[in-house]
Amino acid sequence: RSSMELPFLDIPPILDPNNPQHVWTILSSIERGTLSTSNEVRREAENVLRSCEKSIGYLQVLIRIVGSDAIPEFRLVAVTIIKGLVRGSWKPSRTSAVRVLSQQDKQTLREYLISEAAKNEADRRVAVQLSTLTSKVARNDWFREYPELFPGLFDFILNEKDYHCRLRFLETLHLVLKELQTKKIGFSYDAFCKMVEKYFPLLFEFFAALRPLISDPFS
Repeated sequence: RSSMELPFLDIPPILDPNNPQHVWTILSSIERGTLSTSNEVRREAENVLRSCEKSIGYLQVLIRIVGSDAIPEFRLVAVTIIKGLVRGSWKPSRTSAVRVLSQQDKQTLREYLISEAAKNEADRRVAVQLSTLTSKVARNDWFREYPELFPGLFDFILNEKDYHCRLRFLETLHLVLKELQTKKIGFSYDAFCKMVEKYFPLLFEFFAALRPLISDPFS
């Protein structure tokens, strides 16, 4: 089946990431919106994706696409759409989009961001966007809804064998801390202090071990 065909336009109220038809509908719309030279085709694709915002499970299907073997350009678009949903549909507000994301959608994203799949992301552009996305979710949900965030990040930073992967999650940690810095921590202040007390001495040891490599990278 050609992915450039029009996907079905009657979007169901619940989208299932395990349903190939649902995944194909969204992926093909991303493909058409990205590759087509026709303004009309791109507009139709955008309308399909906009309609999907009304459906529970849309975010989960996008996550499935991000972690798939689709070409990086399409996966990058999927991450960008997710960022928009986090910005506009995470919590109810006067400027909220069509609906607020379900708790299951949010939990699926929180788990994915500190999963093996995210850790092993091979495309640098997608990885950078996932790091930014992690910081935005942290701003909304840490500590109460996302207590596993820092244990997950520090597990990758301190225990991952791949040096570049460690650096990427250090970058993620930096972005997360910057986001929390601009937020009134409030009820999570004690949790933040406990996190610093537990993990930062280990982080200092990590940097101390790197010092010889930094001072003499060719040794």
